[in-house]
Amino acid sequence: VYDVTTVANGQAAVNVIGQPNFGDSSLGTSQQKMSATNAIALDPSDPWGYVVLAPNMIKTGRYREAIEETWRIQRKGMGPFYQMVAHVTRVVAYANLGELASAWHELHGARGAGLDEPTALSIEAYLAAVDGDLDRAREVLQGAESKALRHPEALWFLVETAGYLGDAAGVARYLRAAEERKADWVT
Repeated sequence: VYDVTTVANGQAAVNVIGQPNFGDSSLGTSQQKMSATNAIALDPSDPWGYVVLAPNMIKTGRYREAIEETWRIQRKGMGPFYQMVAHVTRVVAYANLGELASAWHELHGARGAGLDEPTALSIEAYLAAVDGDLDRAREVLQGAESKALRHPEALWFLVETAGYLGDAAGVARYLRAAEERKADWVT
């Protein structure tokens, strides 16, 4: 973290986000550690950034917290890209909570915020599968697969959809593609 009132090239940081000190670099999901943080929203009236921790919350099954956090940060004023990330995060959270109408609504919001079509289609296939409409999931997946394979952010949804469809070969194929593209969610 830098003092934004006096930002200059080569300036030393005044604090570190996601670690207890400047020397530690291990990943985690505790109060002093972060992993896979993907957004910082700035409040023009406050010189400090607000970090979106929702991906950590999703990874640890804290879906309600992820929803609340993305809404809180979004109200602070985010650019279109981060609004899209917030919508996609809520798609996953709502789907895991079984609140599929809300998940579909968030997919619509993500598309409106600029989500690319291959990723949107992979999310559509995922939601259809979660919703139990496996025929629709297969149909959308077949139409989206070739383009979505080139989008690391779409691959998680392809893996999940293939899992719902019982397609072990598809899961393996999508995981290989994710590893090749160095998708940060692959562990």
